[in-house]
Amino acid sequence: MATDGDVEKPARLDRTMFDSTLPLTALRVPAQCCNAIMKNPTMKNVLLRRPKLRSVVEDAQDMTKRLVLLAENVTSDLSELPDNAVSFLASQVCPQAASGEVDDKRAELRQIAVEYGLKLTYADLSTEEVFRRVLPACGEDPPTAFETIGHIAHLNLREQWLPYKHIIGQVILDKNPGLRTVCNKVCTLANTFRTPELELLAGQEDFVATVRESGLAFEVDYANVYWNSRLSNERSRLADLIPREDTVCDMFAGVGAFAMYLGRKGCRVLANDLNPVGAKLITTNAQRNRVSANVTSFNMDARAFVRHCAREEGLGLFDASSRPLRLHFVMNLPELAIDFLDVFRGIYRVATGRDAPSDPGSPSAGLPRLSVHCYCFAKTDPPEDEIHPRVEAALGMVPPETRLTEVRDVAPRKRMYCVEFDVPPEVAWAEHPAESRTDGEGKGDGGEGQTEAGPGVEGEGEPVLKKARRD
Repeated sequence: MATDGDVEKPARLDRTMFDSTLPLTALRVPAQCCNAIMKNPTMKNVLLRRPKLRSVVEDAQDMTKRLVLLAENVTSDLSELPDNAVSFLASQVCPQAASGEVDDKRAELRQIAVEYGLKLTYADLSTEEVFRRVLPACGEDPPTAFETIGHIAHLNLREQWLPYKHIIGQVILDKNPGLRTVCNKVCTLANTFRTPELELLAGQEDFVATVRESGLAFEVDYANVYWNSRLSNERSRLADLIPREDTVCDMFAGVGAFAMYLGRKGCRVLANDLNPVGAKLITTNAQRNRVSANVTSFNMDARAFVRHCAREEGLGLFDASSRPLRLHFVMNLPELAIDFLDVFRGIYRVATGRDAPSDPGSPSAGLPRLSVHCYCFAKTDPPEDEIHPRVEAALGMVPPETRLTEVRDVAPRKRMYCVEFDVPPEVAWAEHPAESRTDGEGKGDGGEGQTEAGPGVEGEGEPVLKKARRD
């Protein structure tokens, strides 16, 4: 990689500056031998391996021969070739030496070894090779990693790479044919809806993408709705866990990723997001994935959404004639979701308008059981030391048989977990009213939320309900 003194900060990418000649060693062999040489497994690490470049080329001096290009580390004395490769090559092109010692075979192969200059252009170089030529050496690997959201590449460049950000963006765009837009996150997610401030580095300014995942297609307005591409395994896990006859209330649904998985399975899903763009995309994605009959979109504060689900007779969640046996609440707002658990204290009182029975700790006949799947971050090991006190602060207790499932690594010493438990009857009948708070919340789907009130919320207000039409 170039040093700081060698590298200028070019205003644009000059692709002609990468034209070069790569010195190689080649073997001049009969044309009819090439097929066997190419297919033999002993040659796998011996031949030139570069994307879109052939390891066999024509010999300008003899049309009956071909030049077999050897790996870039092989010199003209062929000392780098392993013995089994030497023996195989000798058997193909030097039959007179096939029965001799390995050193004799290597000496025979040297007689047909020639120098070859392979012409390379920008198109022939990998992303890493281009970066080594244009970026300064700073003790860190060049920024080749990025998140893909459909046709969008999202980078999070460190400060030392910012002077080269447009060059980096153009190279990534050139080297990844499926991309049309390359952007960089300008600052941390600090607004109510957890949407990133994006800077276009290269390509088209088109932030509405289609993301395909496990047979589903999601429309994502990446500039206006938070999206996390790293949760596909968790979405599949939860869909496998929840029975199709159960009902799911997704409190922080984003564009409806969890909702589409569960709706496809056959669950009834009430999917809520404070962001009106997210709520609209839930409906769009339900139509697109043919799950409109199972998925209903809401645009509400999360606590107001839960209380609305409890109170609204038309939803039938707590109505004796149509209630499900179990309600699942998905809470994918890892930074703050645990703080929203207090909405379940007294939720049976909200649903029924009744005081607690004489034995509130017993299973509550006639009411659905409530299961919670709450996402959070933790830095401690074991994570229970950090998570359980927060759960207890919100609910007044840590429910029996609370389970922690590790979801993914977020950063060094920071991991994402799913806290799963059934809401105990004594919590659901608690005297502490569920109406105690009506804060707004940030975006879900793996984001880190705020607790500022956002649009679409006036206290509890009337929900903006968007029922996806049937296909």
